[in-house]
Amino acid sequence: MSGQVNQRLIFIYNGVSRIQTGINIGVMLGVIYSIALLVINLLGSVSIGAMIRGYGILQVAEVAVGLPVLYHYMYRGFNELTKADSARYGIGRLGVILLLVISPLLLAEGLYFILVDVSPSIFLLLRVVDSVVALVNIRINPSGAL
Repeated sequence: MSGQVNQRLIFIYNGVSRIQTGINIGVMLGVIYSIALLVINLLGSVSIGAMIRGYGILQVAEVAVGLPVLYHYMYRGFNELTKADSARYGIGRLGVILLLVISPLLLAEGLYFILVDVSPSIFLLLRVVDSVVALVNIRINPSGAL
């Protein structure tokens, strides 16, 4: 009995430590992303097309950097927590799996913004769709594992 409790606590400690490290990395990447987004929005005063392409480049970079972080820290962290208590932490793992499934779609969207001359209305429509998907994911995964 004591061995099972100790093993469960080890899983919880390892999972929480891994998730916390992922959150710290995510905050640092978020600051960098915000600065880059500000610069891209300033490009919008020069050319809307340049702003949309810049946003596409930023989105591709976000997926390229964020996907390994998401998998290594968040998914594997929630897997550790699920080993300890699947009923309690399984929903977090589900949210991270949904993010892993959505990431290639975001990559494709970023490439679309880079390669195709996108009108501002289509750009805004896709941004609204992305925002709705993000809100649904936050509702499913309250931990906010991004």
